[in-house]
Amino acid sequence: KQNDTIWEVTELENQQRGVFKVYLVCVLGMVVGSFISPLIKLIIQTGVDAAVITFYRLLFVSVLVLPVLFSKWENREKVKAMTKTSWLQVIGYSMCKTFALIAWAEALNQGTSAFICNTLGNCTTIFVVVMAWVFLHEKTSARALVGVAICLAGVFIIGADELGGGVGGSALGIALIMTSAVLNAGNQVFARAVRKELDLLPLLGVDYCLGTIITGVYGLLTGADFRLNLKAVFYMAILSWFCTLFCHTTPIWAMKYINVVTASVINLAGPFITAIVAFFLLGEVPKPMTYVGAAVMIAGLIYYVIVDQKEAQKAMEAKAAALAEGDQPQ
Repeated sequence: KQNDTIWEVTELENQQRGVFKVYLVCVLGMVVGSFISPLIKLIIQTGVDAAVITFYRLLFVSVLVLPVLFSKWENREKVKAMTKTSWLQVIGYSMCKTFALIAWAEALNQGTSAFICNTLGNCTTIFVVVMAWVFLHEKTSARALVGVAICLAGVFIIGADELGGGVGGSALGIALIMTSAVLNAGNQVFARAVRKELDLLPLLGVDYCLGTIITGVYGLLTGADFRLNLKAVFYMAILSWFCTLFCHTTPIWAMKYINVVTASVINLAGPFITAIVAFFLLGEVPKPMTYVGAAVMIAGLIYYVIVDQKEAQKAMEAKAAALAEGDQPQ
C-alpha cells in the first residue's frame, strides 16, 4: 500500500508539471490565432464573402483531417460507436463554432478592425465562466476571478479607447462580434463535455465535416459566390492549414488537462499580438492606450495563472495527504 501511495503521489506531481507544458502550447496557439483576423481582412479585400471564407476554412481543414481520421480502423470505430448524446453534443459544438466563425468574418466585412474584433471577442471569457458554472458545475474561485476581472479591464480599456476614437466599424459589426463571443463560449462548453467521451481526432473530423456542410448550405441559401482567385487561395491555405487547425485544436486538446475557464483566459493576451500583426499586414497602427490595456491584460493573465496553479497545488497536496492517511495502520 505504501508503494502504491508513493506511486500515486509521484503521478500527481508529474501531472502538475505537465500542466505547465499545456500552458505553453496554449500560449503558442494564441499567438498563431492572432493572425486569423488580419488574414480574413486580406481575403475580404479580394472580394470573398464572409460565409464563403468560413466554408473554405472548414473545407480546407477537412481535406487534411478526414483522410487521417478514416485511415485508421480505431478512429472509424470510435465514430461508429458514438452515442446519441455524443452526436447531439458534437452537433451543438459544430453549430456554435460554425456560426461564431461566420459572425466573426461578417464583422470584419462590416469594417470592424482586426484589433477590435480580437479585443471584444475576449468577452467570451465572461460567458465561459457563466456557462461552465451553469452547465458543467465548474466553479472558479473568487481569487482567480480577480485575475479574470483585471484581464477584462485591460480589454475594455483598449476597446473603449478605440471605439471612442471612431475606430472599429459599425454598430452591426460590434453586435456580430458579441454574438460570436457568446457562440464561442457555447462552443467551448460543448467541447469540454464532448472531450470526456470522444478523442481529439474523431471529434475534429466530425466537427469540420459538419461545419463544411453547414456553411456550404448557408452560403447557397444566401446566394454567395464561391469563386476564389489565386491570391485568396494562398491566404486561405495559410488561414486554414496553419492558423485555424492549430489555433482551434489547441484549446480542445488542452481541455483534457486544464479547465475550460483557464483555456479561455489564456487567449486574453491575443489582442496585443493581433495589434502587431495587423500593423505589419494591414497598416493598422495601435494607439498609446493599446499598450496600457495590453499591460493590464497581461498582468491579469499572470495573476490568474499563478492563483490557478497554487490552488491546483493545494488540491494535489490535499489528495496526497488523504492517500497517505488512508494507508496508516488503524
